[in-house]
Amino acid sequence: MNEVYLQSLVWDKSDPAFHYWHAQEGMRMLIDVRSNPQCGDPGTQFPVRSFCQVIESGVTPSGILIGENVQGFVTKRRRQSLGIELGLGKDALVADRVDNLVIEIMTRFYDATGQTMWKPIRGSQGRFTVHLGEYHRRETFNTSHPAWAGTLDVFQVDYRSIREFDLARGSSHYRKVLGAAAIEYSVPWQQLVEGMGEVIQSEEPDKPSTDLGDTFVEAGDTTLASHTATGPNSGFGWTRTGGATTAEVEASTDTLKGAVSADNERYRADSDLSSDDMSAKFDVVTEDDTTNNLGPTVRHNSSADSMYTVLHRQTASNTYRLFKWTTGTPSQIGSTVNATPPSATYELDLQVDGSSLTAFVDSVSKVSGTDSSFTGQVRAGLLIAGDKWRIDNWVAMDLAAGGQLMGGIAGPGGLAGPGGIAGRHGGIAG
Repeated sequence: MNEVYLQSLVWDKSDPAFHYWHAQEGMRMLIDVRSNPQCGDPGTQFPVRSFCQVIESGVTPSGILIGENVQGFVTKRRRQSLGIELGLGKDALVADRVDNLVIEIMTRFYDATGQTMWKPIRGSQGRFTVHLGEYHRRETFNTSHPAWAGTLDVFQVDYRSIREFDLARGSSHYRKVLGAAAIEYSVPWQQLVEGMGEVIQSEEPDKPSTDLGDTFVEAGDTTLASHTATGPNSGFGWTRTGGATTAEVEASTDTLKGAVSADNERYRADSDLSSDDMSAKFDVVTEDDTTNNLGPTVRHNSSADSMYTVLHRQTASNTYRLFKWTTGTPSQIGSTVNATPPSATYELDLQVDGSSLTAFVDSVSKVSGTDSSFTGQVRAGLLIAGDKWRIDNWVAMDLAAGGQLMGGIAGPGGLAGPGGIAGRHGGIAG
């Protein structure tokens, strides 16, 4: 037990509320190695594989064995088989311990756009954190870290896209995104845009935004899609990106409730934060029954049904599960946590920092995972299913809020790898 495999995922149709990808029974997903198009496919068009770990005895995996546990030794033959299977080359991989090998794969070999293969795992806020089941790898993150090259590549790809989107709608919000990134990575902003062209390199950043909020106040019952956010840092609208039913702001309680027919409704707050490293949270005022899901969403795409969320239920099984929706197709990330559910009122918070996801209840960590699929998505939202849930005081905020913007001139040799190029290498040696 505890062996790590490159293993096929299962398309599960057993839950009437939704079908989704997850690890084989008796295993848990450690890190997804699919491209975004693969993650968004609900069938079998693509190879559907991830690094998974055996967590129950009697399991018969069908994948490639990597090591006996997360910190176990990896033989040369296994490395070579894995390199061939992933299309990296027979002798491409050098790490001889499972966790080091996974990190090598996810930082040296990648596509910064996520279209042809996985995106790299990234650091932020001075931290590089990778959750591999119950094992948590934490390192100091800076421009000397092996993951910096991929982090920079992804930022430049995303920043160019965000800038083009904002300019098309007459907005300069992208300058706040640059300001937030300089704070998060503790580098001069000029270093982040080096090599992106004279025009972009001449555009100075703005001070980043900090938060959004909604207290769900209405004079009469109003669908969330017709509601304008109230309270501090409000004034924005909401868009339903998935689900066939309708959440509603209940005037008698000034709270948000789900629909009678549970359908995992996903809603996006239509206002941008300055960073894709963010927190989204709300107060759970009234609990639902044991079969319906609830959770904040982070990195909620501005034009697609794609986001990260935590699915929380008021039950001792499936109490907390991290998920991603990729163009409407859900996949579980990491482990299922079965626990005694809290009693209302409590705060449910989801944070994403680099490639690390953690859900909290009243500031206590409940479930963590690592995923690299979504970057550069600077909106947040919520998921709700069932009409017994009542939530209030939704807040989303940049994790970089309050930091100091660095604006010095970037010194020679500041870049750790190629800038803005979506490629299969990340510029680290071994």
